[in-house]
Amino acid sequence: MTLSEQIRMLSGADFLEPLSEQQLEKLAARCPDIFYKQGESLSIPRETGDEGFFYIVKQGRVRVYELEPEGQEHTLTEIRDGTAFAAQRLDGASAQAMEQTTLVVLRREDMKYLIESCPEVGVRFIETLIKSLRAAESRAADIALKET
Repeated sequence: MTLSEQIRMLSGADFLEPLSEQQLEKLAARCPDIFYKQGESLSIPRETGDEGFFYIVKQGRVRVYELEPEGQEHTLTEIRDGTAFAAQRLDGASAQAMEQTTLVVLRREDMKYLIESCPEVGVRFIETLIKSLRAAESRAADIALKET
């Protein structure tokens, strides 16, 4: 994948939109990609503290699911192109590539650097988290209404 393709894919993440092309180039060079084939389980470290990781789905789709006691898989969400998520989001859950998928790895220190160098990235990241939380609350409310 060429550098210009990497920059284009990174710029697809809403919260990275405020970054200049030079900043995106630095990010692409600094942060490694992980490639998954369709159906492959994601092996994502679930570290805590200052060593936490964030991921951006550069290309593809990821299904996050839980295994029920009977062994059935219960899909919690799908994560698509341009979406960021924290490794901690997968605590107690599993993840699988729904198609050929590329993730970019952002260490916590990379996120801190991005936010310090371009505060608008932090604002957009918070907005993205709020949207995600609202969607999760809406799904939970739908489930609760169906159970009554």
